[in-house]
Amino acid sequence: MARAPLRTPFRSALALALLLLASACLEIDGQELLLHHDPAADRVDVLLIHRGLFAERQGRSEPLPLAIEQLETAQRTGVFVLGNNFPLRFDPSQAEQSGWQRLAEHLAVENGGLFTDTDGRLCAYQFVRIDGLSTFLAKAEALLGIEFSRRGSELFGIDPDAVTREAMLEFVRGGGHFLHVEPGRIELRLPMSRADHERLRRLAGNAMADAAAHEVARRATVEARRGEEEHDPSDTSVGEAVSFSAQELAQRLAAAPMHRLWWDNDVSIARTKGLTTIALGAAGEGPLRLVKAAEGLYHPQLHEALRERGFPIERALPDEELLRRFVAFRGRAPHLPPALAEQRRPR
Repeated sequence: MARAPLRTPFRSALALALLLLASACLEIDGQELLLHHDPAADRVDVLLIHRGLFAERQGRSEPLPLAIEQLETAQRTGVFVLGNNFPLRFDPSQAEQSGWQRLAEHLAVENGGLFTDTDGRLCAYQFVRIDGLSTFLAKAEALLGIEFSRRGSELFGIDPDAVTREAMLEFVRGGGHFLHVEPGRIELRLPMSRADHERLRRLAGNAMADAAAHEVARRATVEARRGEEEHDPSDTSVGEAVSFSAQELAQRLAAAPMHRLWWDNDVSIARTKGLTTIALGAAGEGPLRLVKAAEGLYHPQLHEALRERGFPIERALPDEELLRRFVAFRGRAPHLPPALAEQRRPR
């Protein structure tokens, strides 16, 4: 049978940057986000479900102690992440008076705790609240305007042309809004030239293709490694090359999380009247739901270590109960983790 080789060259700088940011030993195999926007209260509440927590080896470090330490830090500070393998990490308890801190003061985090799902995987959930959403968005737009208007700055990995830079300046001067939030939908609106719009679309497509290829190669390598008699379950590194039949390659690519991102979620990059709009969700169709499918790297080593150390872990918690708790959270004040509560305490 003819076989098609698959290698992972990482053509785009964006894909490489995402991988370089994935430097934690505590990893998440998949994630789900449910965002409820209350316009009357000028507030957003978010349920974050981290599906499949596991320890991943980084270099020569022992992964389990570091993963447990990172988990304890998150429980103490309210650190939360968006996406698996930690491409985006936020710590609302940080003390630096930076632009991020001016946004972080609107954030409240409540750690829901560890649990196993109905398949027995170790998971966790958190609640995140953004109060004063209109002010939060105004601050975020001011920071975006400064960044996008700065000479020499890149825009999502591309060097904007003169038309885009001038359009950005006019957009900021005219009081244009980069961010738009409504129930069920979030939009990032960018004034761009047609050429830069096409470059952005190509960059996004290439980054997704590279990421999906990497996911396929990594999962195949890990599956083969874990089938060996002696193996390290925390080793999720990728082999130099893997190969599949054309049919198997198609099946694996269809299951890759970065490929599924487009058909598991309402995601679009569209252009209207000189504006490029990157949108998540569909307006008027209930809370915004975003899913990052599991990559298939989970192993129970961390779960077993935490259980031996006496960490509280709820067993077989169904999604219906998580949703019930989220509804209850929306009707009360958050219970802040210790470090965040201490920082917010009046002096």
